Amino acid sequence: MNPKVLLIIHRLTYGGAGKVMAFLANKLSVEGFDVYLLTYEGGELMQFLAASVHRVQFRYPPPPIPVLKRVLQIVQLKGMITRIKPDLAISFLPYPNMISIAACKAAGVPIIIAERGDPSAHRSWFTAIRDIFYNFADGCVFQTCGAQKYYPRNIQAKGVIIPNPVDADKIPVPWSGERDDTIVNVGRFDLEDKRQDLLIKAFARVADRFPDIKLILIGDGKDQKVIEHVIAECHLKERVILPGATMNVYAMIRKAKVFVLSSDHEGYPNALIEAMSVGLPCISTNCPSGAPAEIIQHMENGMLIEPGSIDELADAMAFLLENPETAAAMGTNARQIIPKLDGNTIIEQWKSYITKFMGETYSSR
Repeated sequence: MNPKVLLIIHRLTYGGAGKVMAFLANKLSVEGFDVYLLTYEGGELMQFLAASVHRVQFRYPPPPIPVLKRVLQIVQLKGMITRIKPDLAISFLPYPNMISIAACKAAGVPIIIAERGDPSAHRSWFTAIRDIFYNFADGCVFQTCGAQKYYPRNIQAKGVIIPNPVDADKIPVPWSGERDDTIVNVGRFDLEDKRQDLLIKAFARVADRFPDIKLILIGDGKDQKVIEHVIAECHLKERVILPGATMNVYAMIRKAKVFVLSSDHEGYPNALIEAMSVGLPCISTNCPSGAPAEIIQHMENGMLIEPGSIDELADAMAFLLENPETAAAMGTNARQIIPKLDGNTIIEQWKSYITKFMGETYSSR
């Protein structure tokens, strides 16, 4: 009998957590696992799922009253666990993690939680409660050393670091022709974290020096109107393009001259590793989680700048645009991350960790 795994997330969006959850579901399903994927707050799928993955949802939507909503989600999840009888559950993101811990402890099923963001960001009463819940997880997957070190030692001790993957089979060859006169950024429009406003203001500093260059912000989200206002304030309506979100990031960024990650907070940025894997010269803020510094060696395979610095970002963009040979060398070096982050390598790390919690169920295969 194949080991049975239940994966839990609120929605399967085009963002980083949804992308890695879909990767995990698809890879485990062809590696001899019976995989169930629960999305408990949204029916729309924005990621590809293999036919071998069993998609499940709650039968009844919970009421909009916050506390009652979470309690009923725990009750429904416990019922689903009792019905599916998984050998192990894995959840992504803070609220799903907390709900999953409560339901799995009640049902007697081991639970691995995955930290997908910067745990030090936006501290509040909620983060204190989250950290208490995480004490009761059986295992924890972190994306970086910085994220792991944020937590108390008892949580660190039961965790493992597994970075996000790139799918080597889907990475196009680097563009060898003349590059488009574009700088690209990919991310949801959430200025508290992604800081496209800072990128626009930095671009305004250099726009007159590079009159042919356009800035393309790929994504959508709650702060789109604010971003449009910043563009108008900087008099850049003809120079900053908002094409919306896309499922085919490589096609949108492959020919660009420069990629920029302007975030104040990141987990393990998929957009950055995708840009590097296709050979783009990249600029990234050195976020507190430490992920960009674990990926980029400054001036070798990219450039690191301080979060929140318009001046540093403007100077970095100008440097790469004025030094195309250096930029091209950084792009070539950037592709060296592919073997380390190849999907086949990453799924072996996941399998090695999760099978520790399955005991005889996995060893008897």
